[in-house]
Amino acid sequence: MMACPTDQAWHPQPGPGYVEWWYVDAIFTTRDVLSGSLGLWGSLKEPAAMTVRSDFMLWRPGGAVLDLAGAVPFADFQASTADCDVRLGPHHLRRQDGQFFLTLVNAGQDCRLELEFRPHCPGFNYRHDFAGSDGAFWWAVAAPRAQVTGRLVDTAGETALDGVGYHDHNWSSISITKMFAGWQWGRLHAAEGTLVWACVFGPGRAVPLFQAAYWWDEATATPHLAFLRDQPRPPGVGERCTGFRLNADELMVDLTLTQPLSLARRSARYTYGRFLAHGEAIIRTPLCRRAISGPALHEIQQFTPVSDL
Repeated sequence: MMACPTDQAWHPQPGPGYVEWWYVDAIFTTRDVLSGSLGLWGSLKEPAAMTVRSDFMLWRPGGAVLDLAGAVPFADFQASTADCDVRLGPHHLRRQDGQFFLTLVNAGQDCRLELEFRPHCPGFNYRHDFAGSDGAFWWAVAAPRAQVTGRLVDTAGETALDGVGYHDHNWSSISITKMFAGWQWGRLHAAEGTLVWACVFGPGRAVPLFQAAYWWDEATATPHLAFLRDQPRPPGVGERCTGFRLNADELMVDLTLTQPLSLARRSARYTYGRFLAHGEAIIRTPLCRRAISGPALHEIQQFTPVSDL
């Protein structure tokens, strides 16, 4: 399904395992890389015990990292249930006139990042219903590819930023740490278009719960979307995530990832690893065949051990 404005709004759920986050990333011509989310999880019936935090990081050329992460009390969280308008402490993400505006401020209040995301192609959404329960997980991609402009203001002055980005929104009515073992997902931006992919595992399952791929073809201005369930794990999806493959009538993808640069490692702070890699892919649709290459941001999330990962 194509995404709509309410997909990007706040979706409070009554259960104790509720989780929701708004994710954004961008690769800039300055070689800066932004990745992170504004999120909250826990029981809304016990707001004081909820976790409300940003995990945004800006990786600078040369290896420096601007840490824009941090937790705030639930009282410092505000969001609209009609559209994307999320405030988390000093951070703010909102949608206006079809564009997204993101403001991030570091804990010391001496760095400010202001960005505008202009979606370049249609988004999509997906709902996964968990078998044996009334719970579900939603994945709403508002901007598979967006033109990003803005500025970074810090003690060194002001840096103009321009690049390509991505934005999605995720929420679940029950604990995803119990229903998911983990996932691998990412996107590759190339001159010919943008590829978004995902592979999600359930606890103890050798077969993924679902796999997905979205391809925006720049030459034909056409989106292509495919979801597969209960299919064998695609080659390359594993501990190191060296690629992804999907074979559906409407879309075929053969992706290889090399030269990964670790942006965030699994640790006590993070249950995931994020990477910037070089991606090369063959894309086939009923309309065309494309060979593409470009930078690929991807994530490996693992909640519980899975023998075949």
